[in-house]
Formats: sequence, C-alpha cells, structure tokens
Amino acid sequence: MTTYVYGIAAGTHPGLPDGMEGIGKPACTVRILKQGDLAAIVSDAPEDLKPKRRDLLAHQNVLSEAGAAGSVLPMRFGSSHRMTRPSSACSGSGPTTTRSG
Repeated sequence: MTTYVYGIAAGTHPGLPDGMEGIGKPACTVRILKQGDLAAIVSDAPEDLKPKRRDLLAHQNVLSEAGAAGSVLPMRFGSSHRMTRPSSACSGSGPTTTRSG
C-alpha cells in the first residue's frame, strides 16, 4: 500500500477534524502518524492518482485545515511513500474516522 503525504508537522500538532477526507474517489480518510518529535499528515494513496481538480482541491483543503491548527510543512501534490503495513482507510472496509491522538 502506498501512503500519501500532505505535510509534516510537530509531534505536538493538535490534530485534524474528525472524519477529515483527502484525495481519492471515494475520498480517503486523513490521519496523523507520529514518530518522535514529528507528525506526518497522511492518507492512503489511490493506485491511479492523477492531478485531477477534485484531488488538488482535497490536498489544499487538508493543508488549510492542518495549518489552521498549527504550523505545517506542506508537501507538493503527489508526494507518497510505499508502506509495508497496509491500511484500509480508503477501501471502506476499515474505520471511517481516525483521530490523531
């Protein structure tokens, strides 16, 4: 599974609204992964991700919401990382909301 990265924040970032949706159709649930002093704002990445208006706006919306709560280093559209542990936040078979803390 590939993980889409919206931005990087301090590990103390207060989080995102419950049920925040990001890129993809259906929209993938956005979550925060914390490691040490840093936090990554991420979601699952669709296999066929292309720069469609819907996804560009979703990317910007996630960054706007995250930035309203604290400082965020934004990543450019399309930034992703292959993960070894799959998530099901995009498939509809897993949880529909994920809290940061």
